Amino acid sequence: MDYGKYIMVDYVGVNTPILFPNYVSHSDIAEVFGGKDKVLSAGFFDVGAKPDTDDLDNISVCVFGKSVTVEKEVDEDNDPFYIRKLLRKQGF
Repeated sequence: MDYGKYIMVDYVGVNTPILFPNYVSHSDIAEVFGGKDKVLSAGFFDVGAKPDTDDLDNISVCVFGKSVTVEKEVDEDNDPFYIRKLLRKQGF
C-alpha cells in the first residue's frame, strides 16, 4: 500500500483515528461512526520508521490532503500524534 486513508472521530471522549486502505471511501467508513458530521478530520497518511537515540522504536507519521466525500481536511498539528499512538505498543 502506498498510503492509507483515515478519519478522526470522537469516540467516548477520545480522538480516535480509524485507519483503512486507500481504495475505501472516507464516507463509507464515516457512516459506521454516525456519518460525516461526526468526523473531526480526514485525509491520507503514510508511516515510516524513524528511530532516534532517545527512542529506537520511534515511527514517523505524515498526514496530507483532505477528504472530498466527508468534506474534512487533515489536522497536521494533532492527527499524526493520535495515529502514532494507535500504532505504538502502548495504544490508548
